Amino acid sequence: MTQSTLKSYPRDVFDQNKLQETLFSPFVDFDLYEELVLYPIRQLLKVSDRTTGDSLTDFSLTDVFQIELFTNSFNNINILRASDSSIEDVKKWMKKEKAASVTSQIVAALVVGSSDWKEKVESLRKKNPKVLKWNTEKGNPTKPFELKEADCFLSLFVLDFISKTPEDFHSNILKIASMLGVGKRFFLCGLLNCTRFTVGDELYHVLPYDDHMVREALLKAGIFVISMEMKESKVKSDAVKYDYIYFVDAIKFSE
Repeated sequence: MTQSTLKSYPRDVFDQNKLQETLFSPFVDFDLYEELVLYPIRQLLKVSDRTTGDSLTDFSLTDVFQIELFTNSFNNINILRASDSSIEDVKKWMKKEKAASVTSQIVAALVVGSSDWKEKVESLRKKNPKVLKWNTEKGNPTKPFELKEADCFLSLFVLDFISKTPEDFHSNILKIASMLGVGKRFFLCGLLNCTRFTVGDELYHVLPYDDHMVREALLKAGIFVISMEMKESKVKSDAVKYDYIYFVDAIKFSE
């Protein structure tokens, strides 16, 4: 495949159903599901009970399962997505036009049980989360909307695909830092040295980077890494290739 035929997200949007089937479905590749879904859930479960505040902002490639873990911990929730199709997907979930994902059902079983989980999900919907587009071309990616600094920021996988260069990655971390209050928590999950990513038959650009670049970008943005866990990939997939999945628990220490 030539550079001219390489897709670039979010300019070239994913088919949301194909994205779920490619990366986040236990029915397609359980080993991949274990790493890209169950691993982040386990990491977030470790911190969700002791992470509270007024506002939570989520900017991810996934659906809303990670937010469901924090339903009772925050009063105001912002959901940022990089494409219109992702935004529509979230809005369908809010309007109950989209059935619960397998992952959401797994979260229910892990956390609260199915009946209590339904109440948690309804509580999340009643909080009427703001769903906004992250515009990669703007200094303030949510402009014209000005978001209050969050008490917690979640980001799963999306920076790997919207960052075309290391400079872009640093810039996106700085933008996230500007949306987070001093002394507040940042949870980041991504892929190290990822060299291949496909949705359906389409090959997309992905930025390969290592753990040193993650730590450097966070520190320059005034964010201190409390812990960084890396899990070596055991996946043998034609859809995606990477060396490690990582999870960062960090705190913003300065503007």
